[in-house]
Amino acid sequence: MLFDYDGTSVRGTSSQWAIVQRTAGRCLLRDRQAEALAWSQLQDGGFRRLLDQKRGQHDAEIAARDLAPAVRKLIAAHWQVRADGKQVRQPLDLKFQIKSNIDWFELHADVDFNGAKVTFPELLAALSRGGRHNPA
Repeated sequence: MLFDYDGTSVRGTSSQWAIVQRTAGRCLLRDRQAEALAWSQLQDGGFRRLLDQKRGQHDAEIAARDLAPAVRKLIAAHWQVRADGKQVRQPLDLKFQIKSNIDWFELHADVDFNGAKVTFPELLAALSRGGRHNPA
């Protein structure tokens, strides 16, 4: 988990109490109350905070079965969620169009992932590759 302090990222488990921004000539104090609330939201979503000896590069863990609902919940709470360095987006707008005739039909769709438009063939291709949430 990273907290953004005016463009400077600080790991949630860092013991650093202030962020010095020399180029801007300022020192920002960390908002421990807001950070505690964020940790609480993360844990309410099903994540488990890791202890120092188990942490390594990660601050929290979650069971695979609980990940998708937790991500949806966090995104709804205006969190920025990233996977493999890319922002995870939830579909906002789904538009379907069906064209048909006597013995055939075509299905067309456009999905808006928070400004990233994806067509139905792109969505199907992402699903076939194993993507479940963010084909863009």
